[in-house]
Amino acid sequence: MDGVHGFFRKYFLSTIGIILIFFMVNTALLVVVLLAAWSQSTEPEIPIQTIGEQITADEEGNIHSSHEVATILQQNEGWAMLLDDAGKVIWQQDMPKSLPRSYTSSQIASFSRWYLEGYPVLVQVHPRGLLVIGMEKDSLIKYNISTDKTYIMSLLIGIAGMVLMNLGVILVLFWYHTRKIEKAVAPILEGIDTMVEGRPINLKDHGELSEIKEKLNIAGRHLRQKEKARQDWIHGISHDIRTPLSLILGYASEIEDDVSIPEETQTQGKMIRAQGGKIKALITDLNLVSRLEYSMHPLNKKRIYPLETARRVASEFLNQGLDTKYELTLEASEESAAWAIEGDPSLLERMLTNVILNCMTHNPKGSSVVVSVQKNHGTCVFSISDNGVGMTDKQLFFYNQEEFYKKRYRATGESTHGFGLRLVYQIVKAHGGEICFEHNHPHGLAVSIGIPFIEG
Repeated sequence: MDGVHGFFRKYFLSTIGIILIFFMVNTALLVVVLLAAWSQSTEPEIPIQTIGEQITADEEGNIHSSHEVATILQQNEGWAMLLDDAGKVIWQQDMPKSLPRSYTSSQIASFSRWYLEGYPVLVQVHPRGLLVIGMEKDSLIKYNISTDKTYIMSLLIGIAGMVLMNLGVILVLFWYHTRKIEKAVAPILEGIDTMVEGRPINLKDHGELSEIKEKLNIAGRHLRQKEKARQDWIHGISHDIRTPLSLILGYASEIEDDVSIPEETQTQGKMIRAQGGKIKALITDLNLVSRLEYSMHPLNKKRIYPLETARRVASEFLNQGLDTKYELTLEASEESAAWAIEGDPSLLERMLTNVILNCMTHNPKGSSVVVSVQKNHGTCVFSISDNGVGMTDKQLFFYNQEEFYKKRYRATGESTHGFGLRLVYQIVKAHGGEICFEHNHPHGLAVSIGIPFIEG
């Protein structure tokens, strides 16, 4: 479930990020549009102050303007007039004939804020009166806003509040729908996890995504049926082969022990018995793997001493007549005799037996196998090492990533390995332990199995 919550949390946060990016991009676009409009605007370029400076009066009161004034007005398709204090035109340049030559105070106040008979105008105080610069009709839009400051501030605060409120509503609605989707999807993801772990599922096939839940239930039932068929097949084969295998082992032992037959035949009987023993062990491992995989083998956990367990396994190898090309040694400190762990004695012995057999099987020319019991940070460690051929770095990585345990079959349907080490993984997992494969210097393989121990 942590992964599910993490996914939706990231989804929610990423959506917030998208919303923020959306507003940032739109703000940037708005700025770009405003700048583009500003650069393309027809803002009047008539230098009214320059024109005012070029209009002067002589000693007799006559108004004169320089040639530059006429040039500027012609270039900008404008006109100009100068009004005295009485509102009469005392000077003009290119002024339209339709315009009056005298204005009242109210007319001056009106066109200074808006338009003069449709002409947009600019005004400036002049030493001789009021300078008025006119431009073409429809070349300039004039607006004049005058309102209460409190109203403007309230309006700005209200707009900001509305924007924030809308953002809040968007986030709340999105959070609500995200939670709704999460509640609908979470059971499906939990069901998939349950199926991966090999446990039965029974999702409630109603509400949101009910069709998917129903199909998962059907898939779960099909998987259980297939696994049950496989398990029944294993049990059936194991049961059917047990009797003929016992006969083979019995007759092979008789042939091996019969001194009246040729020695070569006795050797063949010994080989048959040895290979039959391997088949018997394989069947036992196969059944144990199947039962552990589906939690059908109840763990008979009790307080046991790992040193005694290792000693019994080593003694069994030695008592059965270990081949002379192999050497088996048990190493332990005096204090290790007091260490205790909780586990199933028979399964732990089988675990050590399979690891030791694996060391010998993969070193047919012989090797020295050392079994030791150690303590490492609150864990009892069974260490099994040999001085044989060992493994490559790629193989070690493969085994330590548990791919060996997870990848059961090749594309052809054949098993990727024997059941010996797979059973070891199952037993270690059932005891809450860990297993590690390493190089044993100068050569060989070292297997460390850590299981939580009980002090005292």
